[in-house]
Amino acid sequence: MRPSRLFDTELAARLAGYERVNLAAMTEELCGYSLAKGHGAEDWSTTPLPQEWLAYAALDVELLLELAEALAEILDQQGKLTWLEQDCAALIADTTPPRHHWTALKGLGRLRSGEQRARARSLWQARDDLAKRIDVAPGTLLSDKVLLAIAAEPPARPGHLWTIPGYSRRFDEHSRTWFEAVKQARALDPAEDTAPAPSPVPPHSRWPHLAPRAAALLSEAKEAYRLCAENLGTPAENILRPKIMRAAIWEFAEEENIHDSADLRAFLSRRGARPWQVEISAAVLGPLLWGFPRV
Repeated sequence: MRPSRLFDTELAARLAGYERVNLAAMTEELCGYSLAKGHGAEDWSTTPLPQEWLAYAALDVELLLELAEALAEILDQQGKLTWLEQDCAALIADTTPPRHHWTALKGLGRLRSGEQRARARSLWQARDDLAKRIDVAPGTLLSDKVLLAIAAEPPARPGHLWTIPGYSRRFDEHSRTWFEAVKQARALDPAEDTAPAPSPVPPHSRWPHLAPRAAALLSEAKEAYRLCAENLGTPAENILRPKIMRAAIWEFAEEENIHDSADLRAFLSRRGARPWQVEISAAVLGPLLWGFPRV
């Protein structure tokens, strides 16, 4: 299901400059109502959902339209309503599916051997298949942290899974599934152990050693966006995603593929920056690039 219209109240609150942008804080600030607390921390992958949870969820969004109207008026007064409209339109148009692959496991890089990675892959697949079969979120069956711990040092018997830090009674309901996945990992083809292609832009923490010029430019750009954010009353990361900013700087300083404002605007647009972000960044980042000495 894809909506034809969208108004993201959290994003609107960020653009408007509010520090606390969660639903409860915003409805209290702009609508004068305090939301009831009760089931927010429940496991919402439970099926079927209890009736009292459904009532809680319905009441939780009852004020959304009123909140959206209030935020739209504020953004209009600030001259930022078109910013939100462009952001929401881009969200609707984005058909990229969320990344769903075992190599997306957070912390996978700590597993060095092929055997460990094969076990992680087998456990991830077993967990994913089970989650689809019983219609629950995979993380409720076995957390990523515990999955990787089992893959790193698998116990000798299912009953020994309790020696894994973080292993719980909830995870133990399917202990034989996890143990069987560990055994099946021996039959996996190592050639299929393919991680996504690394980004052409290295982690910025390494820039001072790998690319001092780019690191210096990045430092100046961060300060420029900080000042811009203060002036506009909008967080710097909403003015331009840090990942896009770093990519533009790397493309200019190291790849030398950005030569003028037209190049910069085209690059930012290709990377997903909205038209309003491109305009502001051309005025904030552009002068830094053109004034930076080339080698």
